[in-house]
Amino acid sequence: MDETPILVFTDSRDSAASLRCPAVFISFFGWDIAVVFFRNLSVKWKIYFIAIVSILGFGGYLGFNVWVNMENGKLLASLHDVYSPVLEKAKLANINLERIDESLGVAVMIAEADFIDNAKSTADSINKLFNEITILDPSSAGQINTLQKTFGEYFAATVGITEDMISEDADLSEIAARSQNKQELLDKTKELLAAYIKYADAKFTDSISQANANSQLMLNSGFAIWGVCIFIMAITVYAIARIIINNINKVSSSLDTM
Repeated sequence: MDETPILVFTDSRDSAASLRCPAVFISFFGWDIAVVFFRNLSVKWKIYFIAIVSILGFGGYLGFNVWVNMENGKLLASLHDVYSPVLEKAKLANINLERIDESLGVAVMIAEADFIDNAKSTADSINKLFNEITILDPSSAGQINTLQKTFGEYFAATVGITEDMISEDADLSEIAARSQNKQELLDKTKELLAAYIKYADAKFTDSISQANANSQLMLNSGFAIWGVCIFIMAITVYAIARIIINNINKVSSSLDTM
């Protein structure tokens, strides 16, 4: 009668001895606190707690993963729907601005008014591009309005000079001053447009960089969450196992003394 329990619980004591090694590591982080906590739980809840920790760890990582992916989705949507087309339209407006200057220069040289009509059509295209940019990126409305106003002043000045020179109605005493004013307005328009292109390009690049940073954050945080979950699981399993084995050893000792 005495031999059977002794044989059974000798294995348990060996198991307890095998737990002494991890105890050195885990006790450094205060595993005794965990033991006190788990000692007040029933066996059922001790087992449930292992599953609860696993579910919370997985749920936390999944929730964080979903949040990062949603943020990246917003950034990629902005790239596709806003920053990429805005940058493309701004660059196209810059190209069209050069075409206007070329068309009006040709119109003066060959005295052909059709080139003025072409320039007006190109100017309408530029204004349309500016309006589309404002719709896509309302935050830049002030910047675009200033650009559009300066462009309008330049275009009115350059068309006026061109028409007067073709019709030979230009006052030669005023041509130099008018040409200088037209050139200053053109330079200012180009400067404002170049500044906006730089701004749009920076927004485009920053969105890509932010998406990459979010992905890296998700990767690093995933490892951190995984490490924390593993650590908590290790403490939980060890504490529960230690409590159960201690209880078994107490029963074994009480049987030995019988």
